Amino acid sequence: MTRNFKIRSLFLMLLLLFSMGLSPLMAEDIPIEERTEKLNDIELKLEDILARKKSLQSQLKDKALSEEEVADLNQRLQTLLHQQKEFNALFEQTALGGIDLSLFNEPEIAPETETQINYDWQQEVLQILQPFFAQMQRATEKARTKDLLIEDTRELAKKIELAQFGLNTLQSIDREDLNPKSLAAITKIEEQWTDKIKSLEHQKNIVDLKLQDLTDNRPFLVKLWDNLWHFITEEGITIVIASAASLIFYYLFRQIILLYSNYQQRDRKRTLDFKWRFVMLLLQAANFLLTLTIFLVILHTSGNLMLFGIVVFALLMLVVSFRAKFPLYLQKLRIFLNLGQAREGERIIYGDIPWEIKKISLNYVYLTNPLLDNGTVRVTIDLLDKFYSRETITDELWFPSRKNDILLLPDKRIIKVLRQTPESIYLDHDGSTIVMPTAEFYKLKFSNLSRGYSLTLNFTMEEPNPESPLTFVEIEESMVNAIKSEFKHYEEGLPNGVKNITFYLRQLLSGTTTSYQIVVEMAPNAAKYYLLARTALNRAIITNARKNGWPILLTENI
Repeated sequence: MTRNFKIRSLFLMLLLLFSMGLSPLMAEDIPIEERTEKLNDIELKLEDILARKKSLQSQLKDKALSEEEVADLNQRLQTLLHQQKEFNALFEQTALGGIDLSLFNEPEIAPETETQINYDWQQEVLQILQPFFAQMQRATEKARTKDLLIEDTRELAKKIELAQFGLNTLQSIDREDLNPKSLAAITKIEEQWTDKIKSLEHQKNIVDLKLQDLTDNRPFLVKLWDNLWHFITEEGITIVIASAASLIFYYLFRQIILLYSNYQQRDRKRTLDFKWRFVMLLLQAANFLLTLTIFLVILHTSGNLMLFGIVVFALLMLVVSFRAKFPLYLQKLRIFLNLGQAREGERIIYGDIPWEIKKISLNYVYLTNPLLDNGTVRVTIDLLDKFYSRETITDELWFPSRKNDILLLPDKRIIKVLRQTPESIYLDHDGSTIVMPTAEFYKLKFSNLSRGYSLTLNFTMEEPNPESPLTFVEIEESMVNAIKSEFKHYEEGLPNGVKNITFYLRQLLSGTTTSYQIVVEMAPNAAKYYLLARTALNRAIITNARKNGWPILLTENI
C-alpha cells in the first residue's frame, strides 16, 4: 500500500512539474522605450570593452614585456573577448524580442558508432525515454539557469565588493612617501585592479541582463492561470481524448466478454472447467492490453513526448514495484483458474458458518448461504487460499434452521426464529427478542421442532392383580387409545400432527413391577404444540392408569 502511494505521489509530482514548467520560449513583452534603453546600455558597454581590448593589444606589442606579463595580458584579453561575445549575444537577443537563441544553435553531429552485437535492454529503454528526458530537461532548464545566474550574481557582487575594498585601501596610500619604483608598482597594481573591477562589473551586467530576461514579473496567480490554461488546452485535451477512447473501447470489449460469459454460464459445469476460465483470463488480459495500447498510441500520435514519457515512466515504475508481488499474483491466478485447495461450487467453513463458493473472479470471491437473509459475502481472492473446500450433496443442509422455525434450546426454552443473517440471528421467546451472533448460534445443540419431533415418556407400573396379570397388548391398546382421546380435547391441529405412536416394554423390574416406554412421533406442522403435546401425553397416561386402577410408580419425560 505504501509503495503504491509513493508511485502515485511521484506521478502527481511529475504532472505538477510538467504543468508548472510550461512556459513560452519567448520572454514577456517589454515596452519599446525600455528595449531601446537596454540596447543603448549594452552598446556603451561594448564600446568600453572595445577600447580596453585595443589598449591591451597595444600593450602586447611591447617587446620588453616578460612572459608572465604577456600571459597576464592574454588572459585579460580573453576575458574581454568572452564578455564581448556575451554582450553581442545579449544585444541580438534583446533586439529580437528576447527569444531563446540557443534553440537555433546547430546541433553537433555525433560520430557514427559501430552496431553492437550484444543487446542491452536497459540501454534500449533509456534510448526510448531519451526524448522524454530531453523534454523534461528543457522544461526545467529555465528554472535551473535562473538559479545558477542568481548564484553567479551573488558571487560576482561579493568579488566586486572585496576588489573595491582592496582598491580603496590601495588608493589611500600616500604616494608622496613612496619611492619611484614603489610608486610605479602601486600604479600598475591600481591599473590592473581597476581593469579587473570593470571586468567583474561587465560580467555582472551580463548576468543581470540574462537574469532579467528569465525573470517573469507577472503576478503568481496570472502565471498559474496561464500555465494551467496552457496545460488544459494542450495536454488536457489530449488526455481527455485518450482516456475517453480507451474507456469506450474497454467498456465495449467488456460487454462482449460478459455476453460470452453469460452464454457459457448456462451450463454450470462448463464454468468450473479450466479451459473456460483460461479463455476468460486471456480475454480480460487482452482487453487491458488493448486499452492501454490505444491510450499510449493516442498520446504518441499527439506528438507530446513529455506527456507520453510521463505515462511510460509511470508504467515502468508500476512494473518494477509489482515485481515483488509477482508470486502473489500467480497464487491469485491459480485460485481463479479453479486449481486451488478451495474451488468454485464447493462448500467451505468461513467464520464458523458453512458457505458455498458461488463465484471466483480475478479480485474477489462471492460466498453464499441460501438459508440466510442477504446471505452473500464478498471476500478477497487471496483469503480463499487459506481454506479447504469439499463437494456437497444436493440434500445437505446449509444451516440448521430457517425463518419462522421453532426450536428447543438445551435449556428447554422454546424459541422462534424471526430472522437470520450472516452476522446475527434474531429469536423470539415469549414476546421478547433475543439477538445472537450467527457463529455462536450455529454451535448450539438445539432441536428444530419444525422438522418434526418425538415425545418420549417412560413410566413404571405395578401389576394390580398379580394372580391375573395384564397382557402387553391390553396395556398398549388402552394407552394408545387414551393418548388419541386426550389429544382430541386440545387444539384441532394437535391430533392431526400425530404421525405414529409406539409402545415399548423396557424391562421387568420385579415380579409385579414393569417399566414401559411410549414414543409419539409428531409431524413438522405440530411444532408450535410441543409443550401442549407433552402435557397431553403425561395427562393421558396418568388419567388412563387411574381410571383402570393401574398403580403407576414413576413417570419420566425424555
